[in-house]
Amino acid sequence: MTEGGHKPLPERLPKPSFAPPTLAAGLLLLLWGVVTSWIISALGLAIAAFAISLWIRDARDKTAKPG
Repeated sequence: MTEGGHKPLPERLPKPSFAPPTLAAGLLLLLWGVVTSWIISALGLAIAAFAISLWIRDARDKTAKPG
């Protein structure tokens, strides 16, 4: 806390990511496919796998040390 009682912001805020909503959409399709068609489940699984890999890649990029 600073003297004025305000909490200082981080030096650099993380970039917004499309991974969380993409993962949610993939899981939605995966579960929707359980009651409709296996093709929709397969599509949802592919989207969820893509979103997880995107999220992991983003997390690795943020924690990588420069130089």
